[in-house]
Amino acid sequence: MKKILYMIWSFAAICGAIGCSDDGDELMPGATEHYTATTMIFTADRSEQVVSLNIKGDDYTVYTPTADGWITYHKAAGQLKVMVQSNMTSEVRESKIVVISNGIQETIPVVQDIYRPMLFKTDLLMRGLGGTREFPFECTCEGPFTIEVDALSKSWLSAELNEETGILKLAAEGQPIGSSQRTGKVIVKATSPLGIPASFELPVIQSAVRGESYVFTMPDFSESRVYKVMYNGTQLAEVCMEFLSDNNATSETVKVDCQAIVVYPIGEDGKADLAQGYVAKVIKANTGEYVYTYAAPTTPIHGGTVAWDKETNSIISYRDGVLETAPNRICIPGDDVIGHEVVASALECTVEPDLVYDNRPNDTPRTYSIVKIGTQYWMRENLMAKCWVDGEKIPTSTIEERYNARKPTAVVIAKKDGTTTLFPDIWTDDPVDAQIIEEQIQKTGVMYNFNCINRITIPESQTYIDYWMSTLGHYVDLPVDGDVLAPEGWMVCSRDQLVTLRDYVDEPSIKIDGSANGPRMRRIRNLDAYPSLSYKLLFGYEDEDITGMNLILTPRHNGTVLSDGALKDQLGWPSSVNNSYQLTRTCCQLRNNANTAWTDGTAGFVTFTTQNGSYYNYFYNMTRIWGVRCIRK
Repeated sequence: MKKILYMIWSFAAICGAIGCSDDGDELMPGATEHYTATTMIFTADRSEQVVSLNIKGDDYTVYTPTADGWITYHKAAGQLKVMVQSNMTSEVRESKIVVISNGIQETIPVVQDIYRPMLFKTDLLMRGLGGTREFPFECTCEGPFTIEVDALSKSWLSAELNEETGILKLAAEGQPIGSSQRTGKVIVKATSPLGIPASFELPVIQSAVRGESYVFTMPDFSESRVYKVMYNGTQLAEVCMEFLSDNNATSETVKVDCQAIVVYPIGEDGKADLAQGYVAKVIKANTGEYVYTYAAPTTPIHGGTVAWDKETNSIISYRDGVLETAPNRICIPGDDVIGHEVVASALECTVEPDLVYDNRPNDTPRTYSIVKIGTQYWMRENLMAKCWVDGEKIPTSTIEERYNARKPTAVVIAKKDGTTTLFPDIWTDDPVDAQIIEEQIQKTGVMYNFNCINRITIPESQTYIDYWMSTLGHYVDLPVDGDVLAPEGWMVCSRDQLVTLRDYVDEPSIKIDGSANGPRMRRIRNLDAYPSLSYKLLFGYEDEDITGMNLILTPRHNGTVLSDGALKDQLGWPSSVNNSYQLTRTCCQLRNNANTAWTDGTAGFVTFTTQNGSYYNYFYNMTRIWGVRCIRK
C-alpha cells in the first residue's frame, strides 16, 4: 500500500555536537557561538533521554517553546535530561530546546513519533461462532511488515496481513455454547515514520456464544401485522409490519417515514426488545412529493436498525441499511445481533401469527389480529363480544334506559330489507335477524356504552349526570382491574393512550379533500362511489392504512336517534369518508369544541375520532354508544 512519508528534521547525518552554526537559526541575546546537537528521537510513549552538552557546567539557561508543554527537562553538569509526554495524536511532534551560557548557544532538535501508526476503522471483533473477517487499515509505517499471534491466542486465532491491499485477515475458531467473551492479541512489526523499529499489539475480541443459532423465513402478514418466531414452544423473536415515523423523535438525527418489516429479539422479560430492531425490509417510504405519498424504495435501504424509547413512544435511533434486496431468510445468531447472514448450523424456526384469542364463555369464539404502532400494540378489529369475560350476557335496554345511560348496553346497527335498523336485542331468537346481526358484528363489531367497560349500573335514585358529578373537571379513567369487557391481557384504551397514538401518526395540518386527513390508519373503500373525491384522494391513496390500524368507518348511536351522516360502513353505505369513532375508558366533564366546559355540567366520556380531518379526542355524553378498540396492557 502507499506509504505516508513525513518530512521532518534531518536526523540521518547529523551527529554529535559539533560545528559552528551557519544554518540560519537565530542566536539568543548574548550568544556568539552556536552548536546543534544530534536530534533527540522519542517514541510515542512517555519517555526520557539524556543529551550531552558542549556547555560543561550546570550554570546555563534553557529555553523551550511556550506552546510545547509536552517537553520538560532536568539540568545537570554538562548534560540535560529531556522528558516527553505521550503523543496520542496522529502527527509527528517536532520542537527544539535551546541552551545558552557564556556566549555559547546550543540547539537540541526534538522529534516524537506518532501514536499507533496502524489505524483501523473498527475494533477487531470476531464472532463467537468462529469464521474469518477482514479489517481494512491505514498505516504510516514502512515495511516490510511481519505479524504474529501471541502465544496465548494461537490455539484459536490466526492472522495474515497484506501490506499492498491494506487488509488484516483474522480467522477464529468457534466457541462452545455458553462460553464468555475472550480476548486475543496479534503483534505487528514494522518501521515507524521516524525509522524506529515499531511493534504494535492489537487486541482481538471474540464475542460470547449465548446459545444456539436460529433461522426463519419471513411471514406474509396475511393473518396479523405481528408474528411470533417460535422454536419448541419458546418465542425467540417478534416480526412486525409497522409504520416507522420520526414524529416525536427525541433527536434531530432521526429521519424516517416508511412502512417496514422489523424483527425484534425477545428479551429476558419475555417481551420484544424494542431497542434492538432489525429493519429487514422497507416496504414503502415517503417519496417527499406529498406528506402522504409512499412508494417502494429504489435505493439500497434494507437491513437497517431501529431503536425505541417506550417512555416517549418515539424512535431514538434509526439507520438505513445497505442491501439492495430485502432478505427473506433471517438469522438469530447465538453470538451476534439479528441479521441476514445465516449461520450454517442454525436451527429452523416456525413463524406464527400473534393473535388475540377470545374464548369467553357463552359467546362466539373470536380471533383478532394485532398491529404494533410505535410502542403500542392494538387490536386490528373492533371488539365483537356479546358477553363479559366471565360469560354473563351484556344486557340490552329500553329506549329510555339507553337515553339515560343507566345500565350497560350493547347494540348492533345493520341493514335489514334495504334500510338501516337498530338491533338492541343482540340475543334475538329470530334466525334471520341473528344472521344479519352476526354478519354486521364481523364487519364493524358491537357498539357499547360507557357502562359496559366495568359493568356499571347507575342506582335508581340517580341519573347518569348525578352519578358522574364527582368526576367533573377531571379526566378519570375507569380502573383497569375492573375491565370486564376486554379480552385477557388487553384493555379498553384510555384518553392518554389515544393521544399517544394520535401524536405518533398524525399530520393535522394536511388535508387531502378539504375535510379529511390522510388515511394513515383507515381503510379507504369504494372511492368509485365518490367521483368528486377520487381525484383529490389520488395522491393519498398510496398511504391507505399504512399504519395497519385497519380502522373502519363505524356507526355511532346517539340515544334513540340515528343521525344523518353518522352511520359509517366500509361496504358502501351512503356517507362521507372521513369519520371513525372509538370508545375510551376515560370519563370527563363534557366540553364543547372550544375545549371549555358546557354550562350544564354534563358528564361525558372521551372518544377517538377522525372527524373534521384529523385524529382528535372528542367529548360526548353518556347517551352515545360506540365501537371499542382494545390495547395490550
